[in-house]
Amino acid sequence: MRRLSLPVGVLFAVLAQAGIGAINVRLGPEDIQRATDLARFPHTDADRARFHKRYIVAVNGRVVEYFAVENIEVITPFRRMELIAEEHARVNDLFARGGLRDAEEALRPWRDKVSIVVRVRFDQTKVIPDVPATDVTIEGPTLVLPVTTSSSGIYTRTGDQSWLVGGLIEAVFDVREVSQATLPVVMGWNGKEIARVAVDFAALE
Repeated sequence: MRRLSLPVGVLFAVLAQAGIGAINVRLGPEDIQRATDLARFPHTDADRARFHKRYIVAVNGRVVEYFAVENIEVITPFRRMELIAEEHARVNDLFARGGLRDAEEALRPWRDKVSIVVRVRFDQTKVIPDVPATDVTIEGPTLVLPVTTSSSGIYTRTGDQSWLVGGLIEAVFDVREVSQATLPVVMGWNGKEIARVAVDFAALE
């Protein structure tokens, strides 16, 4: 994959929060406990919304062909643990309530990974072939490429009919290759840069 240049649109935003000490690449039992505790009572939906807000940034890019980048979000191992715990909290099961073994097992595939999830919206007046194969890279001292990239559609339904209105592109990176600094996350399509967002990885947990 070559370095993208000649930006179509350059959009900058910074995710930051005072007091957060950088991406935690070695979650211990206390970290896992904090993440699972946040996902359930007595913490509230407002508490969780404040937590997630740090990891999501609006882009609201212009339409390119048939889609536009709406926002990106960062999923660190700590946030991944909290999201997994939220899913279990919704069904009110015993996940991480009698010890942390099940939480540690659920996190195992994600311990060394950080994801950048790009949300795109589709122009419904255009022909929509599929979720675009968007390239996501992190620029820095060296160009960081994803280990894997996957995509899924976002559908809306009216009665018995559903149609594609957007998509999610998840680029998964080796967390050890992501510098604890403010770095540009670059999105490209068909060899052209379509959006650029500066993310302060050192401000995330």
